[in-house]
Amino acid sequence: MTAITSQMRLRARRRMLAEHYPHRVGLPETFCTYENFTALNDFCRERFGEYPKTERIYGAWEGFSDGQEMRLYCFPTPEQAAEFCAYFDGLPFDERSCKKNGKDRRIWILPGLPAHRIQHGPLSVPRWLRENP
Repeated sequence: MTAITSQMRLRARRRMLAEHYPHRVGLPETFCTYENFTALNDFCRERFGEYPKTERIYGAWEGFSDGQEMRLYCFPTPEQAAEFCAYFDGLPFDERSCKKNGKDRRIWILPGLPAHRIQHGPLSVPRWLRENP
């Protein structure tokens, strides 16, 4: 009998999210912590009736060495994803941007030029990062 490893659990979770929650919106990881974490959870709980399903992925801009950790919020319907994206000014996730030559790279190629924003809709940079740059 094969022992279930953490990698096997991670792959199973990714498959489950891809099947049941195919519509995803990305936000930078720093905007999803502390006081913003509560705001994101409350929004999803009030509007959609459940806490959000999330996944982490590294995002990088094409042709640049700069990148950042992104948190993907996963939704079962495109309407929920569009509402979340519009409210929090997120980036719609396209699964095809992670594949190169048919192989999944687990790196999201972000659209446009590098931009490190200080505001995403009602979310702002967490207090601990503003006070301790």
